[in-house]
Amino acid sequence: MSKENNIKDIKRLLSKILTNYIEFFDKNGTLNSEGRKLLEETIRLILNTNPEYRNTIYRVRRRPTLENIVKIAIKYIPEEDIYKLIHSQL
Repeated sequence: MSKENNIKDIKRLLSKILTNYIEFFDKNGTLNSEGRKLLEETIRLILNTNPEYRNTIYRVRRRPTLENIVKIAIKYIPEEDIYKLIHSQL
């Protein structure tokens, strides 16, 4: 898979997680099991494409909160678009 395709898939998966906050996050603001599956798929692609993000990924895996996921998303999606995605379903 090419790097461009990986980045496209990363953006798609992150957008899906951020847009469907109610579906993928629990009442404590952490990813539920379905959200974690998407996150792990996203992380696999990120580490294949940008291994230098390993430290950030480590923190997100330990605490998969919205705030930490946004830290990854900012690397691939413009910040203003991220907040539009989050607020589109709230």
